[in-house]
Amino acid sequence: MAGSGTWVAVVLDGLILGGVYALTALGLNLQYAVAGILNLAYGELVMLGALLTYTLYTAGRLSPLASLLGVSAAAGVVSGAAYLAGLRRVFRMDRREAEVAMLLLTFALLFILQSSALMLWGAELRHYTFWSEPVFLLGHPFSTNRLVAAAGAFLLSGVLYGILRWSSLGRVLRGMADNPRAAQLVGVGVERYRLVAFGIGGMLAGASGTLLSMFWSFSPTAGIDVTVRALVVIVLGGIGSVVGSLTAGLLLGLAESVVSAVWDPALRLTVNFAVLTGILLWRPRGLFGWRT
Repeated sequence: MAGSGTWVAVVLDGLILGGVYALTALGLNLQYAVAGILNLAYGELVMLGALLTYTLYTAGRLSPLASLLGVSAAAGVVSGAAYLAGLRRVFRMDRREAEVAMLLLTFALLFILQSSALMLWGAELRHYTFWSEPVFLLGHPFSTNRLVAAAGAFLLSGVLYGILRWSSLGRVLRGMADNPRAAQLVGVGVERYRLVAFGIGGMLAGASGTLLSMFWSFSPTAGIDVTVRALVVIVLGGIGSVVGSLTAGLLLGLAESVVSAVWDPALRLTVNFAVLTGILLWRPRGLFGWRT
């Protein structure tokens, strides 16, 4: 059990982890809120970002921070291509057929991305050492890479919030999330903006993968776990809510950190679902409701 002197470290570690969780969920939240597609292959895009970053760092000695933009762009292209190749077709179906097709197509994308990654990188866990030197905060040591990853996650989350809140693109995306039919009636090219949402969501997934790879071990099969955590964050924070995703990510990060310190790290996912169940019994639409 953690002593009283370690609780500051536990809380700070939870906030660091929660910031990255929030960024991981934001892209999936954007895709679902704007395009109405629950992308079950989202975690595979995060793992693609992590694996590309690993390769660029170990083979090309390119810093993860230097490769972040290129890796994000690559993941965004893959996400947008998946939308153009198949996912956009669900909007030509009636509602019941579209729901089934959406699940089947995203499952197929999951297995395609995972199988491709297994062929290219193998199934073993990957890890690299980058800026692992300790930095002391309030008298407690934290590895530099974790702090940099958290700072990057908060920065990118803030950038997304600013885009959605104050830019013309953000106003269109928020309008589509609120009422896609009305957006179409006033002349918004909904097909184009769904593609934009999938591209941005993919870029955020790639960025999350880069940041996670700086302090986590990962493999091509770890994407499902990432998707589950992202879904917990989205439902807990409220579908379409950036602030909700950030708050829920921090809450889950804190919960995992406390459980790891007090009980057993293997119980982290169980506690996540326990927190989710408790919040939804209190607020069925999540902490901040379903909005952008």
